[in-house]
Amino acid sequence: MSNADQVAALAASAGAPIPALAYLLTGCIAVIGSNSLVLGPIAPAVASSFGTSVPAVMIAAAAFGLGTSASALFLARYIDRLGARRMLQGALLLLALALIASAVAPTVIMLVAAQLLAGIAAGIAMPAIYASAAAIAPPGRESGTIGVVLTGWTLSMVAGVSLSAPSMQGPQALRLRPLHGWG
Repeated sequence: MSNADQVAALAASAGAPIPALAYLLTGCIAVIGSNSLVLGPIAPAVASSFGTSVPAVMIAAAAFGLGTSASALFLARYIDRLGARRMLQGALLLLALALIASAVAPTVIMLVAAQLLAGIAAGIAMPAIYASAAAIAPPGRESGTIGVVLTGWTLSMVAGVSLSAPSMQGPQALRLRPLHGWG
């Protein structure tokens, strides 16, 4: 393809809109990013609700990171075999269940286990999200579509963590265990 052909192809595809599904994928990244970042600022309140120390609660954040990296390393290869959409659906279902389990965890050990499971789901979901973003992009708009999806990380840093902080008005403000009531 000559330079003139490349310029013509870029000009023709520049008007193609970013698919709406890309914005849904952006939201998925925002949820994953928020979960990875939100425990730090609320760790004292979570520790208080469990009657444990902040370092004990932060093991859950480490478990999430460990699960994410291990599953991305060892399980992401199945995305090509089983299909990005199928793997993404399964990973997001697993992530939702893990986040619910985190919210209702009766002990810090259960929170750590739920966050490990959430990390495993995230490590599968992220490569599937990126593969899906490239697949749904109009020809010539792959970079723009992936760029839209990657803004989910910014949303998680700006909105996800920020929205958790105002709810923290003292150590009893957050209760992850509904059996004990909400602050």
